[in-house]
Amino acid sequence: MIEKCKSLIKYNLKNLLIYEFIYLLFMSLVLVPPIIFLYVYINRNNEYSIPILFIIALLISFSILLLIFNKINLITILDKSKHKEKISISEMLDISIYKMSKIFTSDNYKLLFLYVMFIPLLYLTFAGYSVIDFLKYQSISIKWISIIIGIYLIIMIPLLRYVYSLHYVVIDEKKLKNARKFSARLVENNLEKDIGTIIVFQALMLPLLLVIICGYNELIMNRPSNYIINGLVWLIDVIVITIYVICSNSLISVLFYDHKKDNQEKCLQIKISSNAKQNRLVPKTVVFVSIVFSALLCYNYVYQSFTADNKGAIRTEITAHRGDDFNYPENTMAAFKGAKEANAEWIELDVRQTKDQKLVVYHDGNLNRLTGFNKDVINTTYDEIKDLDCGSFFDKRFAGEKIPLFEEAVKFAKENGIKLNVELKTTFREIDFEKQVVSIIDKYGYADSCVVEAPTYKQLRKVKRLNPNIKTALLVSEVTNEDIIYLDDIDAISVDVLKVNGYLIDKVHKAGKEIYVWTLNDEKLMNEMIALSVDNIITDNVRLANKLVEEWKDKLNNF
Repeated sequence: MIEKCKSLIKYNLKNLLIYEFIYLLFMSLVLVPPIIFLYVYINRNNEYSIPILFIIALLISFSILLLIFNKINLITILDKSKHKEKISISEMLDISIYKMSKIFTSDNYKLLFLYVMFIPLLYLTFAGYSVIDFLKYQSISIKWISIIIGIYLIIMIPLLRYVYSLHYVVIDEKKLKNARKFSARLVENNLEKDIGTIIVFQALMLPLLLVIICGYNELIMNRPSNYIINGLVWLIDVIVITIYVICSNSLISVLFYDHKKDNQEKCLQIKISSNAKQNRLVPKTVVFVSIVFSALLCYNYVYQSFTADNKGAIRTEITAHRGDDFNYPENTMAAFKGAKEANAEWIELDVRQTKDQKLVVYHDGNLNRLTGFNKDVINTTYDEIKDLDCGSFFDKRFAGEKIPLFEEAVKFAKENGIKLNVELKTTFREIDFEKQVVSIIDKYGYADSCVVEAPTYKQLRKVKRLNPNIKTALLVSEVTNEDIIYLDDIDAISVDVLKVNGYLIDKVHKAGKEIYVWTLNDEKLMNEMIALSVDNIITDNVRLANKLVEEWKDKLNNF
């Protein structure tokens, strides 16, 4: 099968590559900018007005026409190769425009919708990756994705018997009704074999598409970096997709010709009619106008995307998780001093109340992990824990490091100009817990430099009632109910980075709130979050996070 595909492609290889490359270049220049603009505009403004819906319908219609036109062109070139005839791009365009006009002057226009439905199956690998990559930034459950894919496959697999209908319309000049019958007869005993061949072929194409994935990610992660680098990544992507599309279409044509041979059907040949030649001026005019239009559109898109609006786009701040716990024992004064040395803007720390209502900085409910003292904080007095060693567990160099009082941490932050993210750790047995926390923050006049995090809205409401100037953040593993974004007494959502996507970030920002992500130490994921404008990254690796933020700022300043 691979050898047959190579043989079919080889005869008109040069013009096949040139045409498909120019076509994809044209598609990316004309369609991508307005699609991205519309996506961003709709998400920012939540607007679905009649003009917007009309533009969406127009773009969809234009995209369908271009896809069908491309398919006809590929069928034409590959058919000429099958019969060992050379064809110029000009001749190909003449034939395709003529064939396209014939489709619209008969009931064959219904074929357009049928072919569009086939596209995800015919470009299975690329379509699958594109959907997954898009959906990871959307708030759509796996359940609904599975249902939609299941319904699509249930509908499309039986319809795959009509996959050769367009070949019959273009090459044999049959009407749609007859084309469907001939296509169904062609695959009568070959449907399972054809489906298997297409799936295997798409799997073989996966390494090729990984080049696109890596190139795309490189472009996004470094945007804006350099015109030359971005241009090269873009061109490589177009070249790879060109090869992928040509190979995918050659496979369908090879199957078409093989089945015709097995059924002892005569393989007809596309002829260049005098009617098609009369239209030669049309494709040239269309191409010229399209190039000018796409160039202007692309220039406008690039200009709008990279002007001064992006100069202040880096809004991400960095928080040292439990202090610099990458290099020091967590939640200790040593870790807080380490965070200062690492130039952290924020320190995240955990506050608990002891049995005698002292506030200490400690994460776990039980003291055993860090100190070896197997008792819960809430059941101990401060005198029992004040001399415990919570540094040796990390390294013997920190032996004797003590559990700090919350007041010590606030005083240190005040003296060193570091903001605090105060996470309330509660057993719901505390007495006036929130009141004590707010009281210490107020004592040092640090309300404007603190955010108080808690897992329950009730706690945050108490904080706001005590001091409305203190920022509050609702701590959640994931946002399962978007209504929490609009709660009055919270200023931010603090969420597990693995449950964050572009949709959620945009939604939170539209609600006038901030979004923090935890606990993030992976460089690639940090870059993604900075690119998506999260407000705060809570990390164990402060130096790496600061370095990446500075790199992004340098890129924007140098652009």
